[in-house]
Amino acid sequence: MPPAVDPARTALLRAGVDALSVHPDRAPARVREVVGELAVNERQSRNLFADGVGVSPKHYARIDRVRTLITRARTTSWSQLAAATGYYDQSHMTADFRALMGVPPRAYFTDRLPARSPCGARLGRDATMARRTRRTERHTDTLVRSTKAISAPCWSMN
Repeated sequence: MPPAVDPARTALLRAGVDALSVHPDRAPARVREVVGELAVNERQSRNLFADGVGVSPKHYARIDRVRTLITRARTTSWSQLAAATGYYDQSHMTADFRALMGVPPRAYFTDRLPARSPCGARLGRDATMARRTRRTERHTDTLVRSTKAISAPCWSMN
């Protein structure tokens, strides 16, 4: 039997999602502003979003902004998109896009995507190798390389 749904909690979540989402007439609110408007603390908002959406409020806002970029990019300039979606400037928008999508916006929209690779298998192997490396070697360069292998996006350049 599924757990009972709390209508007050659902209303809070919907208000938070709406405030953090990009709308044509306004940029999304900042997480701190939304937390204040909802009269909950940051921990409660994280728990609310984790239970209802599956990600933190900040991560939800990032995903929504990038989703908006993808839908509007063919008709709007990059600088206008950055301003409309709440980024400080175009470079912040590009960095966020690259962090979430694994490629910069121009590469994404010109179909210059790297070949796909199975994320789970690659990450598992790289994570295991990184742990072994950290245990046996103390050299700084080795640690930097293993950290980059773990944090690399699930794309391989073949």
